[in-house]
Amino acid sequence: AWLAAAGACAGLATLSRGDGVLVLGCALLAVAVGAWRNAAGPRRATLEFVTGSAALCAGFLLVMTPWYLRNAAVFGSFSPPGASKALFIRTPEDLYSVTSLDLRGYLELVLQAPARALLQKALAVSRLVSNTIQDFALLIPLAVLGCMSCWRARTAAPLVAGLGYLVVLIAFYGGIASEIGEASTHKSGLLSLPFWAGAVAAGAGAIGDRRQRLAVLAVGLCAFGVLGARSALKQKLRRSVDYTWIAESAGDAEPVLMSRTPWLVYELLDWPSLQTPNDGLDVIVEVGRRFGATHLHVVNATQRPALREIYLGTLRDPRLELIAEHGTEKLYRLRYAGLP
Repeated sequence: AWLAAAGACAGLATLSRGDGVLVLGCALLAVAVGAWRNAAGPRRATLEFVTGSAALCAGFLLVMTPWYLRNAAVFGSFSPPGASKALFIRTPEDLYSVTSLDLRGYLELVLQAPARALLQKALAVSRLVSNTIQDFALLIPLAVLGCMSCWRARTAAPLVAGLGYLVVLIAFYGGIASEIGEASTHKSGLLSLPFWAGAVAAGAGAIGDRRQRLAVLAVGLCAFGVLGARSALKQKLRRSVDYTWIAESAGDAEPVLMSRTPWLVYELLDWPSLQTPNDGLDVIVEVGRRFGATHLHVVNATQRPALREIYLGTLRDPRLELIAEHGTEKLYRLRYAGLP
């Protein structure tokens, strides 16, 4: 029952963020560790692993099956066809490219300067490790204590899943998905909080003195509070962005804004919005035409290389009409007259 519940939690994590599926892999590893530690003989260990894995996957599929069926109906596959291409992302802005990412292009970039690529990945991993330690600084000693206690009691499997998830997460974002950044790792790392809660509880349970045990639990609760407060503060700061000037300048009855941050546009202005592609100017205009964008929002000259000269005023294009400026930000009206 507990393993089925853990599988359901992994499913909920996957619905929250796509990389939550990594939780399932780490949970399967935990099942294997538990079977090896507890079983008497290889046959018994294999049986425990198979039954435990089946329960885990059953809980996961119970949550994910409706979503997979929806994907099959919409995309013709259980997972969106382009999802696997995230493995070939070389820079964060590749996420917003209409042109397809593939293994060949990824390898070509890496093989041009393999030493530099390896150094960049090593630096990315070390940065993510540092940030993860900062995120979970108060919980790590308690988790280690809990792991030691559970290992002696032959119940280490739940903690293996949580700690293993963080290791896999850092390896994924630092070594495979490259420079995706610390924000994604922090958000995904929050999915491991239930495992950290188990680690804190186990660590507190290993302490015999009642006062010390309560102190450990208090520190654990404070750590969870700090993590929650940090995320809430980031959300608050994000919402402090002022987009009222865009609403005042657009003037359209039903504007559709193309922006680098469409989620903020939708949240703050309640406007339909779409991502500005990280491609050439013709592709940007074509995507805007296809999805009915009326305006283009540009924050600075480096945000999209194809828009740099237009932003700086060294190139004029009749399809983009500058109508407003606010600090470094500029708002353009998109014009499609004469386009097929």
